[in-house]
Amino acid sequence: MRRVRARTAGFTMLELMVAIALIGVFASVLLDRLLYYQELAEKAAMEYTVNVLKLGLQIRIGHLMAQNQVVDFMAVARENPATWLDAPLPGYRGEVVATPNLQMPAGSWYYDRTQRELVYVTALNRYLQTNAQDKSRVHFRVKVVRPDGTAARASLVLGLQLAAAEPYRWF
Repeated sequence: MRRVRARTAGFTMLELMVAIALIGVFASVLLDRLLYYQELAEKAAMEYTVNVLKLGLQIRIGHLMAQNQVVDFMAVARENPATWLDAPLPGYRGEVVATPNLQMPAGSWYYDRTQRELVYVTALNRYLQTNAQDKSRVHFRVKVVRPDGTAARASLVLGLQLAAAEPYRWF
């Protein structure tokens, strides 16, 4: 009687291997989902920062108008967008002159003076699609808004807009 109880009391080797395999599958699915949501949170943080910069641009133009100054849209378009804010951007590394293999930490911002672009270096980019050579960076530029059909050198300017310099799709 004691021998029968001893055999049925524990797991067999096959049951143990199946349990370990199931735990491994569940863990891999969980890690994949965690990375997905981490990248989604990074995208949301980047877009939040861009929206703050857009608001900073509006405040910059409004400040110039409130002081009764003539707004030189072209001069404002050449400014570093990070200077429009009172507090520094989180992860902002400063102004640089672009080099082909510029190394920046993941999740940081920098301003490229030669291209006049604000660049975000992504930490996770499995779902990021860009037309650029470097798939780990998203570029933003201040663009002059003109009426449709107006030449680029025309003096009529409707305003400024902070927009992606190259189209991208993230998710």
